[in-house]
Amino acid sequence: VLEQARSLADKGVVLRGPVPKSQLVEEFREARVFLYRGDLNETFCLAVGEAQAMGVPGVVEDLGSVCERVIDGKTGYVVDSEIGFSSSACNILTDDDLWRSQHEAALHIQRRWGWPEAAQEFEKLIP
Repeated sequence: VLEQARSLADKGVVLRGPVPKSQLVEEFREARVFLYRGDLNETFCLAVGEAQAMGVPGVVEDLGSVCERVIDGKTGYVVDSEIGFSSSACNILTDDDLWRSQHEAALHIQRRWGWPEAAQEFEKLIP
């Protein structure tokens, strides 16, 4: 899959590896979508949260805490299959209106998220 993605460089596909924190904001400014398959052991996933805070729609798998970072259909997509992952990514990449609405929703939601909201979410976990 990576080789196929690399072969699409002339069509604007850019694959990014780890970058220094000093370069992160600029990377997110240039990103159209944040693709993250996730991990069962993921407990927080700061990277998806940072992307959402910059207004970058995300496509994530329904694994670990990753799915808590994206509001399905509003700030990106939470998917449970490879087909869903790839089709959701393609939709965001090719539909400007969809991208704009998810971009704006991610910015709006992240700007209203603070410690009071975080505390409310934690309180929901207490029986």
